[in-house]
Formats: sequence, C-alpha cells, structure tokens
Amino acid sequence: MKRVVSGIACAVLLVLLPGCAQIGSVVGNLMTQKTSNLGDVAMQVRLIQNLYPKEAATTEVSYASDKWVPGSNSLVVNFTKRQGIGMYTIDGVIKNGADTLPYWSNGVYARTVSDLGPQPVEVVTSSGQTFKTTVTPVEPIKIKSVNGGTGTIDFNKDLVLEFEHPKGAKNTEGKAYLILDVMGTTSFVEIASFRLKDKVTIPAVAFRNIPNLKPRTGPTWLLVERFKVEPVQRGVVGACQVISVAWDHAQVTVTGELDKVDFINTKIESGEDDKKLVAELSKPNAYTGKPFSTAKKMALVSLSVRATKLMQTRTSTNTTKTYGGGYVTTTTTTTTSTRKFPTLPDAYWDKLLDNLYKDVSGLMKKRYNIELIPMEKVLASKTYQDLEEIKDEASVVEVSKSYKGTKSLIPTSLSSMISSVSSTFAADRTDARLIEELDVDGLISVTLDLEMPWFDEAAKATLAPRLAIRISGEPNGYLYGPTIYTQGVVYGMGDPISDAIMESGSFPGEFLEGVVRLKDLNTLLNKALDEQAAREKELGYQEIWNLRK
Repeated sequence: MKRVVSGIACAVLLVLLPGCAQIGSVVGNLMTQKTSNLGDVAMQVRLIQNLYPKEAATTEVSYASDKWVPGSNSLVVNFTKRQGIGMYTIDGVIKNGADTLPYWSNGVYARTVSDLGPQPVEVVTSSGQTFKTTVTPVEPIKIKSVNGGTGTIDFNKDLVLEFEHPKGAKNTEGKAYLILDVMGTTSFVEIASFRLKDKVTIPAVAFRNIPNLKPRTGPTWLLVERFKVEPVQRGVVGACQVISVAWDHAQVTVTGELDKVDFINTKIESGEDDKKLVAELSKPNAYTGKPFSTAKKMALVSLSVRATKLMQTRTSTNTTKTYGGGYVTTTTTTTTSTRKFPTLPDAYWDKLLDNLYKDVSGLMKKRYNIELIPMEKVLASKTYQDLEEIKDEASVVEVSKSYKGTKSLIPTSLSSMISSVSSTFAADRTDARLIEELDVDGLISVTLDLEMPWFDEAAKATLAPRLAIRISGEPNGYLYGPTIYTQGVVYGMGDPISDAIMESGSFPGEFLEGVVRLKDLNTLLNKALDEQAAREKELGYQEIWNLRK
C-alpha cells in the first residue's frame, strides 16, 4: 500500500490537493463508511483551475489516471468524519447543476468542468436531507519568472517569483509548492504561504521552515497557487469548507543542502538542589509556529490547579533477633508515618488561581501588548460548551479547581481523548472554531499541577509545581492548524513550609503562592520566552510571516 506522508498527520484522502495523503485502496475501503446523516460530516468543496502536467508524475496523477486532464478544471467534493478517523460516502446523490458528480473512492466525488462560472453543489440524502452551496472561481495565476528567469532554486538563497495578475484581481492569498518523494510516492508539498504581488521574495530561511520533509533536488516542478477560502458553513451539514484555487507551474532545478528545522526547543534552569527550577518550551518551525507580534487579542480558555498526594502514609518494618538460653527471639517493629499537607479553605486555592490569572494577563500585556477578552465572553461561547469539565473538589488528599469555571481545551480523560479524534479540516477543529467565535488571535491554556514530594523524613512539607502552558492560533491557510505561539512547562521544587507555620495552623493569605514559588515560575517562564524569541529571530519567523502582509 502506498501513501504520501503529509505535513499534517492525514489519514484522510484529499484528492487533487498538493501535500495530502494517498491511502491504499484496501485501507481506504476499510476506513470509508456510508451515511445519510449530513450532521456527522465534514465536507470540502474545491474548484481547481489548470491541473498541472502528467509529467510531474505525482501520486495524485497516478491515482486519477485518465481522469487527470492537464490544463483542465476540476470540481472535487469529499466527505470525512467529524468524529473519529475515516471517510464517508453519501447515501444519496451529489449534484453539480444538472449533472451528478461521479464517485471515485475514499469519500471523494469529482468531475471535470469546462464552464468556469460559479459551480453549484447540492447534496441530497436518502433520509431527505438537502444541503446546497456554491464555489466561485478565483482569478487565474501566471508565473512570469522564477529567480529572474534562471529557473534554478537554491535552498540557501532567496526565491524571487514574478507573477502576471489579471487586472483588478481581488484574491491575493497564495502558496508555492515543490515535489517531495518519500516511501515510493510523489506529491507537491508547501514551501511558502504569502500575499500575492507582482514580485514575491521568499527568504532563504523559509526553506528551513517548510512543514514537510526535504523536497526533491535536481530537475523538478514548482507549483504556485492563488486561493480563496469561504467562511465555514454549518447547519444541516456538520461543517462545510468551500475552497477555490488556481494553479500555474514551471519546470525548475533545485540545488543546495537544506538544514531543516522542525522545532525550537528551549531549556533553561535556575537555582540548585532543592531550589532548582527548569523551564522547557517547544515551538514548531515558522510554518505552524506563529510569532506573538501577529496577535493583538487573545482568550484565556483554560486555567486550573490540580494538587495531588496531599496526604501520604508510609510503613516500614524492622526485624531484630536476640539470642539467649538456647533460644532465638525475633522482634518485628512496624512504624507507620503520615505526612499531610495543610487542609486549606477554598479561598486559598481561589486566590492562587486569581494571582495566576494576573500573572498570565500581565505577561501577555507587558511583554506582547496583547489584551485578554473578558472571561464571560469565553464561557458563553457555543463551542466552549462542548469542552471537558474540570472537576471542582477539595479533600485532604486531592484538590482540583478551575478559574471561574473554565474548562479543559486539551482532553485529559480517555473518553474525551477518543471523542476529540477527528478527520475534519483545520478550520473546523476546536481551536479554530473558538478563535472564530471569540474573534481573537489565540487561545491560552494554563494548568498548575502540584504534588507533595516525600524524599526523606527530614524533608519539610512543600508542593512541587509543574506549570504547563499552551498558546494556539488559527490555521495557516486551509491545511495546517492550529498554529502554536508557544507551549511547554516550568517545574521544580516548592518552598518548604516552616515548622512554626505547620505547628501554628495559621497560614498567611498568599501562603500557597509562596509555597509553589509562583513569582519564580513566572520569572523563569519569561527568561525561557526570551531565549525562544532569540531563536525565532535567528530562524526568520517574522520574515516568513511578513510574507502574508
């Protein structure tokens, strides 16, 4: 069975779309089911102008066989599962005006269209459901020159593309692709996303940040694209995305070694021994790793604290033997030790969450001039209602609290992980839907996990903190998402509680903040973000995202 490894973990066949996955027919058939319920379906409608030559010899061309007509235009409709992995065929018909779209395989329906006017698509199921939409063609795209007419692309030099645009062209989102060979298959993969102008200069550093494996060197093909994505439609159909693209191509020669970067990984430490803290941050390369400079407004969607092992019991056994009078006496002594973290009123935990919120909002404002929208707006969002609840409980053994009733954006239970698995397109995933509904540039999730360590009897009670943060953004184009501003953890040892405080049973108002070293966690997180920002500058993140302006 052959397949192309996509930049996203596709288990879904998206025919006639560069960079997507090809599934063997046997596996594809097993993953494809029939449905008459459009509410379960993620539907994509694509009108593609000017198919590239068969000489490009991609797996898509082989798959389409005689249906692939170079220079022609194709209308493609595919159906995937919104819940679970797999594709759907429709128990019904898919119409394009007076014509019926023939079924290919793996949930894909397609036909060649000669009329480049708006293309109506209607889905009628056997259960009586009907859904209609229309895809309107974008303006064509034409390559005028590649690197001044040399036709050579060097991975270590800027790529300069000149275009001819129709007069008054309004759709200015564009992409460039090169060919990738892997595992016996061939496919076009994205190398850059940009705002179309007469001349577009793609900086050399962009090649280090492509979302896939290294493209083919030597004689190969360049594909460019103008695209337009309509707002996602929901209602009768679970979600429908309408995409119109126009292609042009050129034969090129690719040279140069490519030192590709997939992630920026940052690790810094502060303090020593029982005062040691560690910060570890990770960010994808600039194709899906987004600079904070692109954001003005964000939403904190998840903020919680979870404390465990607040009471622990240990049992030790010591056996001794004594000899006398011809007898051996065995004595076994069992000692049970209990360590218990102070049981605190809810107000202490709520105050810890309040101060953690202030730290996060202060960091975003002071460091990036990013505002957080009111929590009330977040909690009222329609998509937010489907997120996993964070249990609110406090006992002598465990505490779990969320800030103002926030939920968990990232699934934590097995059942929520299973239900969150989806084959839907990037703009229909939970992050993207929330970003659209809340009209923000990113989503912030923060969890402070605490655990009472017990190394030896002499060690004083404390809480070891582990602060996890993830800040996500909207998809890059229509394939890759969510984007990530940053993600990672800050962890280490807490401050020990003095014997005097433990014995008094009287705890200051910000007792927990001191024990978990909230100020130190925030300081080290800022230092790690400094280091991450320096690496972003070195790897041209801002240059690459400026291409979209």
